[in-house]
Amino acid sequence: MAVALIAGMGKELDFLQGNRYSVALLVFFVPYFLFEIPSNIALRKVGAALWLSFLTFAWGMSVLGSGFAHSWTVIVGCRILMGAFEGGFIPGCMYLISCWYDRYQTQKRMSAFYAISLLAGGFGNILAYGLMKIRAGGYLGWRWIFIVEGLITVVLAPLGYWLIVDFPDKVHLSRRPFLTPDEVQIIKDRLQQDRGDAEYTKITPKHVIATLGKWQLWVYSLQFMCAGIGVYAFAYFTPLILQGLGFTTTKVYLLSAPPNIAAIFYAFGLSYLADHLKLRAPFVALHSIVTIVGLMLVEYCKNNSVRYFGVFLGVAGANGNLPAILAWQANNIRGQDTRAVASGFQIAAGAIGGIYASTTFIAKQAPKYAGGLWATAFSLDSA
Repeated sequence: MAVALIAGMGKELDFLQGNRYSVALLVFFVPYFLFEIPSNIALRKVGAALWLSFLTFAWGMSVLGSGFAHSWTVIVGCRILMGAFEGGFIPGCMYLISCWYDRYQTQKRMSAFYAISLLAGGFGNILAYGLMKIRAGGYLGWRWIFIVEGLITVVLAPLGYWLIVDFPDKVHLSRRPFLTPDEVQIIKDRLQQDRGDAEYTKITPKHVIATLGKWQLWVYSLQFMCAGIGVYAFAYFTPLILQGLGFTTTKVYLLSAPPNIAAIFYAFGLSYLADHLKLRAPFVALHSIVTIVGLMLVEYCKNNSVRYFGVFLGVAGANGNLPAILAWQANNIRGQDTRAVASGFQIAAGAIGGIYASTTFIAKQAPKYAGGLWATAFSLDSA
């Protein structure tokens, strides 16, 4: 959204009037929050390969549709659809990963999942810079950002049907089994020994209510919400902050990519170490401190190079915290029915963090967004 805004969407669709940009960001998170748990329940019934592929395809179609919008309200509508489909995808993937690996093998794998997202975000900014130069079919460059990136997703989404591996207890039912029944049993025995929940338990309304009533789930979800605020703040507003520092549009696009790439090595390296040491809390605290330091550098340093280094720290710390908090919860719950509800609710709490970030970074505070940066730092300190 931020790169499209800079590339001309803001002017053509009158997004710069009032808080329309913040509204477009905010509405994404309402269906994102609502569809997390229902989607995880559907995931078990439909099958991981089919359900996740469908969500990816539908999300890509929503992005594609944004490229043909002629009103800012149409973008808002597409964002609502994107929120619904993405809201099912991420918790589904986290749930699937946690069902395959024991407690101290999960964080580095969750980190690898988010690393792909960071990689896509980093190179997506560079791709967007090239796409914004396109002037074809009477469309400005910002439209081609949505059209091309949406088409790429739509084309690649069906591959998931053949490549995604289902849950351990269902994988042998696949037309092309990834593992033999004996190999599956070895994995299930290992999981049973590690945490005693290798066998699937059917999800019922009673189980959902019981899980949502556990205070520990609310604590982990609050932590994830606070971490999500930092992630969304940098994801949606870094290009705008860089623009406010006086960089040209070209430099904004190019400078938005390196912090994402650097964050991959930081997040995965510390996730590997956390699994090796079998520790969670100290790493969550470390990531929060790194993010807060980055926010303060962006806000108060006068030198643009130092402020840009602050973006590196903020992006790294915020994105390192997500797999750390997810793994912390996954290590402390039992039962696949509980795991499905808990992972959905925890990531749903991240949607509240997205709403928080969208409403605290307000247009009248541009280009420094002092209120948003401090609000983000406060939330991380609370976590």
